[in-house]
Amino acid sequence: MNEHPKIHDHHRQRLATVYIRQSTLRQVAEHLESQDLQYQLVARAQAWGWPAERIAVIDEDLGKSAVSSQERYGFQRLFTDVGTGKVGLLLVTDVSRLARNCADWYQLLDLAARNHVLVSDSGGVYDPRAYDDRLLLGVKGAFSEAQWHLMRAQMQAARLNKAKRGELALRLPIGYQRLPNGQVILTADEQVQTSIRQVFHLFRRLGSAHAVLGHLQQTGLRLPARAAIWSGRPSSSGTEPVTARFTRYSNCPPMPASMPMASGGGKGCPARRTHAMAGGCPRPNGKSCSGMPFPAILPGRNIWKTRRNWRKTGRPPPLPTRPTPRSMAVRGHNPSPPKARPPKGRPARGGRC
Repeated sequence: MNEHPKIHDHHRQRLATVYIRQSTLRQVAEHLESQDLQYQLVARAQAWGWPAERIAVIDEDLGKSAVSSQERYGFQRLFTDVGTGKVGLLLVTDVSRLARNCADWYQLLDLAARNHVLVSDSGGVYDPRAYDDRLLLGVKGAFSEAQWHLMRAQMQAARLNKAKRGELALRLPIGYQRLPNGQVILTADEQVQTSIRQVFHLFRRLGSAHAVLGHLQQTGLRLPARAAIWSGRPSSSGTEPVTARFTRYSNCPPMPASMPMASGGGKGCPARRTHAMAGGCPRPNGKSCSGMPFPAILPGRNIWKTRRNWRKTGRPPPLPTRPTPRSMAVRGHNPSPPKARPPKGRPARGGRC
């Protein structure tokens, strides 16, 4: 057993918790060495005197970002264990695995200091109760948050620069695939094409998204959806893994705005794009491939928000306007503050007290 001057017996009587996290599902599928380094922290805890039954591994947050703790149930569990005094040592490869915002980081540090919990990373072991260690941990947490903002700004600048050159290719909706030369065509899977055409047919016949979803649920029909874990690299045919699942409002897959977009001669839309966030190929009349006066392909665009429904109703939905004082008064609101009145029981001006 390797002795450490900051680790005592009362620490070993509690749990040694190893927190493991990676930001995206692509990192989970490809960055296996990073996972292995994080799982090796179990051996470090055993070398410091913790038996295997008192070592807890929290890896529920694989594929989740540390910008927020709202969807990170593993971090919430860790936060609860530290607050209740179950943890004696917290092990991570880097503090950025725990949090990339100072709010969550300093709350965790406060609980660790109150319950005598040590924090260990690749740089050493820190005691949040000691001023020097807490100062160093605070600087590391602040740098972790700043690093996230810097990386995001750099990636956004690179994305915009690529879009200015017309080479930005975004993720396509289900039903399309991109060839190696950049051409966008309909997917070769006939079952996927049939399912999507049926959705458009039902939408034209029923007239609302609620009716379409109700019909799909009553008949038990499944819609194509991307696999839960995907490495981000298409196969040799240029397609992604697609599965079929029952449809609800919470998991309705993004649909292409117009299915006949790529059916004109089988050419589809060229890879060169003229807009930073969408990719319609312009024509002399100013319209896109689908005949609509806006980009035809918008990855993640929902079928229920297309202008085809606007044409069917005859007019687009009205834009929200700022309420005027007259409209507020009609609805019973008083747009102006009430006039000041003297309080009751106060004598009039000039009277005697």
